[in-house]
Amino acid sequence: MSDNRPARYVEADGTVVYRASSLMMCDRMFMAMAEGYGPQAHPEWFQRVLDEGTEMEPEIIEMFEDKHEVEVVDRQKVLELEVMDGVIIRGAPDGATPRGLFEAKKFRESTWGKFKRSGVESMPWYPMQTAFYMHAGEYEECDFVGGLFDGTKIIDIYTHHLTMPPVPLKAIIRRIARLENMIEEGVGIDVKCSEPKMYPCPFFYLHDPDDMHQLPVKPAPDAAFKGGLIEIATIDKTLTGLNKQVKDLTERRAILKDGVKAWLELSGVEDDEAIEVEGMELKYHTSHVKGYVVEDKDRLTVTVKPVKVSAATQAATKVAAKKLAPKKLGKVE
Repeated sequence: MSDNRPARYVEADGTVVYRASSLMMCDRMFMAMAEGYGPQAHPEWFQRVLDEGTEMEPEIIEMFEDKHEVEVVDRQKVLELEVMDGVIIRGAPDGATPRGLFEAKKFRESTWGKFKRSGVESMPWYPMQTAFYMHAGEYEECDFVGGLFDGTKIIDIYTHHLTMPPVPLKAIIRRIARLENMIEEGVGIDVKCSEPKMYPCPFFYLHDPDDMHQLPVKPAPDAAFKGGLIEIATIDKTLTGLNKQVKDLTERRAILKDGVKAWLELSGVEDDEAIEVEGMELKYHTSHVKGYVVEDKDRLTVTVKPVKVSAATQAATKVAAKKLAPKKLGKVE
């Protein structure tokens, strides 16, 4: 359910309300609203993008519930948190699951990769919004779920699981206190626009002339440029094959090293004790890694490297390798 109220508004009883989804919006926008300036409507194309997010939320929830066999409850439950006397933050998260907060966000193909890499950091306003929900609802964990939108429906989902709020409550309170102090001091719209720039900004008509972003003039591509594009595509195609080989070899090496570690343990070799076997130095080492926001774990390192051997041993090794090599097929008549 979308909320069309301003990012900051004052209720009849004088309570100042900040919307959770607007906490990281532009400073100048908040100053303009406090001074009575009116926002412009979103362009039609952008409003469609916003509406898509609202419309696709049930699809993301349904796919998540089916995949994890859980129920998302408390949908659009209103949360409030007083951060200063007479100043509150209010918002309605998408829901909750047995293990914590649930937030659903729609992404198109152009931003899907960034979301999968960065999660809640994929958009500048997501961290503080999500953190507020976790603090206000006392959720210790959060499933931050993205849905891939193909223009018609959600075709895939991906979950980033948070084990702590991405922003401390102290930082959220400080953000609101700073804005309220600026409003009280009458700073007005002379304040610099925040980074990153909002687009499209509902107060674009208040931007500085040198802040109007112009698209650069596109130079005509020459032959070298066109050739470079073709070469990039060729390299990318080659790397795709090489990356698969590297992945397969890395997985195979991990399996073999696990076997080496098991053999060393069965042979009575202790952690960090190096021995020589068939001209190779073998050793395993276990280190404890603190997880801080995730569980602690033990990390295993297995070392397998050649030791200095005599010329005779090197010759014997080459003979053995030659015997193990696959035989060449004879010419077929």
